Amino acid sequence: MGADVTPPAVLAGWGHSAEINRKMLTIPNEDLLTNSAYSPDSADHFVDTSSMFSQYVSDALNAQTLSGNITAQIQCSEPRASNNQFLALAVRIISNDGTTIQNESLGITRATSLEISTTLTNRTFPSTSIGSFACASGDRILIEFGFGGLPTAAGGFPDGDNAVIRVGMNASSGDLPVNETTTTLSFRGWFEFSSTFTFQGAEDKKPSSYLSIRQAVNRASTF
Repeated sequence: MGADVTPPAVLAGWGHSAEINRKMLTIPNEDLLTNSAYSPDSADHFVDTSSMFSQYVSDALNAQTLSGNITAQIQCSEPRASNNQFLALAVRIISNDGTTIQNESLGITRATSLEISTTLTNRTFPSTSIGSFACASGDRILIEFGFGGLPTAAGGFPDGDNAVIRVGMNASSGDLPVNETTTTLSFRGWFEFSSTFTFQGAEDKKPSSYLSIRQAVNRASTF
């Protein structure tokens, strides 16, 4: 994360956040695709819990009204079917330096269609409203992304809130399609807002409604 913004503490509803990653949101670049394991539970944990994987922060916005829906396509997996994990995310608007939460646009919300598979497979976060908020010039979008579910006992290995996400953007096949079946590992995941937002600075480097998942933590390394 660049020195110009420090994301705030995570939403209180995330049961796990000790391994949090903080990253910038951007359009596709040359970051290589890779698998990133998130394993907050090293022992059985049979509690219905949401676990945050990453905070994603946008570039500075122009003053405008933010509204519409957010959706996402992510390739992910869980170590065991008994982990019972589903995609989860939240959206907030923060001040330019990250010290103030301007608006909680979407509380922690889980996908409910399909549990994450035990092999890396595409999953959908369904189109969900973020309400409406008039942001100030310089505010930023903050997406908190993770998983949630109620693990059950299967014996042999720890059953907890553990999962793997496919991250990176140098994808020969382009964006993941909108389905919950793709297992080919040459696609990139994405978040998308239904409305077009405008950002400060060089417009050719700022997405409108499209925001990818990126692997690199340091903003300067990919712009």
